[in-house]
Amino acid sequence: MMNKVVWKPILGYEGIYEISNYGDAKSLRRYRENGNGGYMQKERILKKTKTSTGYYKVELYKNKKRKSYKVHRLVAMAFIPNPHNKPNINHRDGNPLNNYVGNLEWCTQKENVKHALDVGLKPRKHIPIEKLKKLYYEDNKSIRDLEKIFKVSSTVIIDRLNKYGKGTKTISEGKTRYGLTKEFILSELKNKTQKKLAKEVGCSPSLISAYVRRLKERGDIYA
Repeated sequence: MMNKVVWKPILGYEGIYEISNYGDAKSLRRYRENGNGGYMQKERILKKTKTSTGYYKVELYKNKKRKSYKVHRLVAMAFIPNPHNKPNINHRDGNPLNNYVGNLEWCTQKENVKHALDVGLKPRKHIPIEKLKKLYYEDNKSIRDLEKIFKVSSTVIIDRLNKYGKGTKTISEGKTRYGLTKEFILSELKNKTQKKLAKEVGCSPSLISAYVRRLKERGDIYA
């Protein structure tokens, strides 16, 4: 049995456009001005087109400016609470054209990638765990380095490390493994780059960058 069609205002276009819980957008009946004074525009359903990535989009006009919006995002923003401010939206059934509200959910980038793998939208790329461990723990390759080597996102790299119980290196590892201290870093960076310091110490540049951020934010590297 089909659920009732519900319409809600599109955020930022209240009184101009509405979106339904089934993923249809409509322009509302309203008075429009033109060179002859004006006219009453009839309510109409907007035409949907596909993006290059296979999603439906619609064109919205306001203040003589046109902007494209993906339909699933308009539905989610209107109908689905997002208390944790998650940035992405999953189509539960894996079909990017099914924009019924019950098929959508807010998610993080990590959850989005995992869902894509789980429903088969993305093939699971084989990453040799021994090679990954060696590059990360012994050769001190950064997560960004590993992204380029294995041609996958950082989310996949971190997920794979965690899956095998290895986990990613912590900030405090620099203290026990490399003997890094606040005073040492501040002194060394007076006359050399972060990259050069990392090379001399034997750690990844990303670890030094993380310490520098902590120094700016907290005044210490282990606080």
